[in-house]
Amino acid sequence: MTGPVGLTRAEEERERQLADPASPRAVVVAPPGAPHCQAPVEGGAACRAVPTVRVTWADGQKNVMCRDCAARAQQLTGAAVVGVERIG
Repeated sequence: MTGPVGLTRAEEERERQLADPASPRAVVVAPPGAPHCQAPVEGGAACRAVPTVRVTWADGQKNVMCRDCAARAQQLTGAAVVGVERIG
């Protein structure tokens, strides 16, 4: 017997929200000069939110990101993200 194939309704809704740029998202912007989320967003700029996690990539590179961007990176890149650790 095998398990169900596909996403649950909750997973589908989360995926839709991550893909929908119009979905509401509360962002605490880092003050000027402070570390900020390094994830690219629309227009190629960095997110600018306060970083809360450190993402380790398959090539060993590490970036600080906000939780939302780290979740999006993990969902979009899959195996390229090998670790997410909380900072602070």
